[in-house]
Amino acid sequence: ASVPQTNSIVLDEMFDTALAKKIFWVGEFIQIFPNEGKEDEIYDSIKSKLPAQAKIYRKSEIPARYRFRDNRRIAPILVLPDEGWILTTRARYEKMKTDGRLETVRGSHGYDNQLESMRALFIGHGNAFKKGFVAEPFQNTEVYNLMCEILGLKGAQNDGNFENIKEVLK
Repeated sequence: ASVPQTNSIVLDEMFDTALAKKIFWVGEFIQIFPNEGKEDEIYDSIKSKLPAQAKIYRKSEIPARYRFRDNRRIAPILVLPDEGWILTTRARYEKMKTDGRLETVRGSHGYDNQLESMRALFIGHGNAFKKGFVAEPFQNTEVYNLMCEILGLKGAQNDGNFENIKEVLK
Protein backbone atom coordinates (compact mmCIF):
# COMPACT_ATOMS: atom_id res chain seq x y z
CA ALA A 1 0.00 0.00 0.00
CA SER A 2 1.18 3.52 -0.66
CA VAL A 3 1.97 5.35 2.56
CA PRO A 4 2.72 9.08 2.66
CA GLN A 5 5.11 9.49 5.58
CA THR A 6 3.06 12.47 6.73
CA ASN A 7 0.41 9.87 7.66
CA SER A 8 2.32 9.03 10.83
CA ILE A 9 0.76 8.38 14.21
CA VAL A 10 3.28 9.09 16.98
CA LEU A 11 2.37 6.27 19.35
CA ASP A 12 5.05 6.61 22.03
CA GLU A 13 3.47 9.89 23.12
CA MET A 14 0.21 8.12 23.94
CA PHE A 15 1.55 6.03 26.82
CA ASP A 16 4.50 5.71 29.19
CA THR A 17 6.83 3.36 27.31
CA ALA A 18 8.65 2.60 30.59
CA LEU A 19 5.55 0.58 31.57
CA ALA A 20 6.40 -1.96 28.86
CA LYS A 21 9.14 -4.57 29.07
CA LYS A 22 9.23 -4.89 25.27
CA ILE A 23 7.74 -3.05 22.30
CA PHE A 24 8.03 -4.32 18.74
CA TRP A 25 7.93 -1.27 16.46
CA VAL A 26 7.16 -2.40 12.93
CA GLY A 27 5.22 0.60 11.60
CA GLU A 28 2.08 -1.18 10.47
CA PHE A 29 1.84 -3.43 13.47
CA ILE A 30 2.97 -2.54 17.00
CA GLN A 31 3.11 -5.15 19.75
CA ILE A 32 3.38 -4.09 23.38
CA PHE A 33 4.44 -6.47 26.13
CA PRO A 34 3.51 -4.60 29.34
CA ASN A 35 5.33 -4.91 32.63
CA GLU A 36 3.48 -7.01 35.18
CA GLY A 37 0.21 -5.35 36.16
CA LYS A 38 0.51 -2.48 33.63
CA GLU A 39 -1.58 -3.81 30.74
CA ASP A 40 -4.75 -1.88 31.67
CA GLU A 41 -2.86 1.36 32.20
CA ILE A 42 -1.12 1.15 28.82
CA TYR A 43 -4.27 0.04 27.00
CA ASP A 44 -6.46 2.75 28.55
CA SER A 45 -3.91 5.48 27.87
CA ILE A 46 -3.51 4.58 24.20
CA LYS A 47 -7.24 3.98 23.65
CA SER A 48 -8.09 7.44 25.01
CA LYS A 49 -5.65 9.18 22.62
CA LEU A 50 -5.60 6.98 19.52
CA PRO A 51 -6.93 8.70 16.38
CA ALA A 52 -9.60 7.11 14.19
CA GLN A 53 -6.93 5.90 11.73
CA ALA A 54 -5.80 3.10 14.07
CA LYS A 55 -7.21 0.39 16.30
CA ILE A 56 -5.99 -1.07 19.56
CA TYR A 57 -6.69 -4.64 20.61
CA ARG A 58 -6.10 -6.72 23.67
CA LYS A 59 -4.80 -10.10 22.58
CA SER A 60 -8.16 -11.75 23.29
CA GLU A 61 -9.93 -9.16 21.08
CA ILE A 62 -7.80 -9.62 17.95
CA PRO A 63 -10.10 -10.66 15.10
CA ALA A 64 -10.03 -14.45 14.70
CA ARG A 65 -9.46 -14.14 10.94
CA TYR A 66 -5.92 -12.86 11.63
CA ARG A 67 -5.21 -16.35 13.02
CA PHE A 68 -2.67 -15.35 15.62
CA ARG A 69 -4.43 -14.28 18.76
CA ASP A 70 -3.66 -17.62 20.43
CA ASN A 71 0.03 -17.58 19.49
CA ARG A 72 2.42 -17.16 22.41
CA ARG A 73 4.54 -14.74 20.37
CA ILE A 74 1.73 -12.19 20.07
CA ALA A 75 1.81 -9.42 22.66
CA PRO A 76 -1.00 -8.65 25.11
CA ILE A 77 -1.58 -5.33 23.31
CA LEU A 78 -1.62 -4.79 19.56
CA VAL A 79 -2.01 -1.47 17.73
CA LEU A 80 -2.84 -1.58 14.02
CA PRO A 81 -3.12 1.50 11.80
CA ASP A 82 -5.47 1.75 8.84
CA GLU A 83 -4.10 1.19 5.36
CA GLY A 84 -1.95 4.14 4.34
CA TRP A 85 -0.89 5.04 7.89
CA ILE A 86 2.10 4.10 10.03
CA LEU A 87 2.77 4.04 13.75
CA THR A 88 6.06 5.52 14.87
CA THR A 89 7.99 7.10 17.71
CA ARG A 90 8.62 10.82 18.11
CA ALA A 91 12.36 10.25 17.55
CA ARG A 92 11.76 8.40 14.25
CA TYR A 93 9.24 11.00 13.12
CA GLU A 94 11.70 13.85 13.82
CA LYS A 95 14.46 11.96 11.99
CA MET A 96 12.21 11.56 8.94
CA LYS A 97 11.48 15.28 9.12
CA THR A 98 15.16 16.22 9.46
CA ASP A 99 16.15 13.88 6.61
CA GLY A 100 13.44 15.33 4.34
CA ARG A 101 11.64 11.99 4.13
CA LEU A 102 8.27 13.17 5.47
CA GLU A 103 7.24 14.22 1.97
CA THR A 104 8.01 10.81 0.48
CA VAL A 105 5.58 8.00 -0.20
CA ARG A 106 6.74 4.47 0.46
CA GLY A 107 5.27 1.06 -0.11
CA SER A 108 4.18 -0.86 2.93
CA HIS A 109 2.63 -4.15 3.95
CA GLY A 110 1.28 -5.73 7.11
CA TYR A 111 -2.18 -4.18 7.03
CA ASP A 112 -5.50 -6.00 7.28
CA ASN A 113 -5.21 -9.14 5.15
CA GLN A 114 -8.65 -8.59 3.62
CA LEU A 115 -7.50 -5.44 1.83
CA GLU A 116 -6.95 -5.86 -1.90
CA SER A 117 -3.60 -4.07 -1.61
CA MET A 118 -2.36 -6.82 0.71
CA ARG A 119 -2.94 -9.60 -1.78
CA ALA A 120 0.01 -11.41 -3.29
CA LEU A 121 0.44 -12.87 -6.74
CA PHE A 122 0.65 -16.64 -7.05
CA ILE A 123 1.81 -18.20 -10.29
CA GLY A 124 1.82 -21.97 -10.52
CA HIS A 125 3.90 -23.31 -13.40
CA GLY A 126 4.74 -26.87 -14.24
CA ASN A 127 3.19 -30.23 -15.02
CA ALA A 128 1.02 -30.28 -11.89
CA PHE A 129 -0.86 -27.06 -12.73
CA LYS A 130 -3.71 -26.39 -15.13
CA LYS A 131 -2.52 -24.30 -18.07
CA GLY A 132 -4.04 -20.83 -18.43
CA PHE A 133 -6.19 -21.25 -15.32
CA VAL A 134 -6.97 -18.15 -13.22
CA ALA A 135 -8.08 -19.01 -9.69
CA GLU A 136 -10.22 -16.93 -7.39
CA PRO A 137 -8.17 -15.24 -4.63
CA PHE A 138 -7.13 -17.59 -1.82
CA GLN A 139 -5.34 -17.30 1.50
CA ASN A 140 -1.60 -17.92 1.49
CA THR A 141 -2.16 -20.55 4.20
CA GLU A 142 -3.36 -22.82 1.39
CA VAL A 143 0.02 -22.91 -0.39
CA TYR A 144 1.63 -25.31 2.13
CA ASN A 145 -0.93 -28.04 1.46
CA LEU A 146 -0.67 -27.43 -2.29
CA MET A 147 3.10 -27.94 -2.19
CA CYS A 148 2.72 -31.07 -0.05
CA GLU A 149 0.26 -32.51 -2.58
CA ILE A 150 2.56 -31.77 -5.54
CA LEU A 151 5.56 -33.26 -3.75
CA GLY A 152 3.63 -36.28 -2.46
CA LEU A 153 4.30 -35.38 1.18
CA LYS A 154 2.06 -35.75 4.20
CA GLY A 155 1.76 -32.25 5.61
CA ALA A 156 1.79 -31.31 9.26
CA GLN A 157 -1.27 -29.86 10.99
CA ASN A 158 -1.81 -26.31 9.70
CA ASP A 159 -4.39 -23.60 9.07
CA GLY A 160 -4.79 -24.40 5.38
CA ASN A 161 -7.21 -26.71 3.63
CA PHE A 162 -6.25 -28.43 0.37
CA GLU A 163 -9.92 -28.48 -0.70
CA ASN A 164 -9.73 -24.68 -1.03
CA ILE A 165 -6.95 -24.77 -3.62
CA LYS A 166 -7.04 -28.13 -5.37
CA GLU A 167 -8.77 -26.61 -8.42
CA VAL A 168 -5.44 -25.15 -9.61
CA LEU A 169 -4.06 -28.65 -10.24
CA LYS A 170 -4.67 -30.86 -13.27
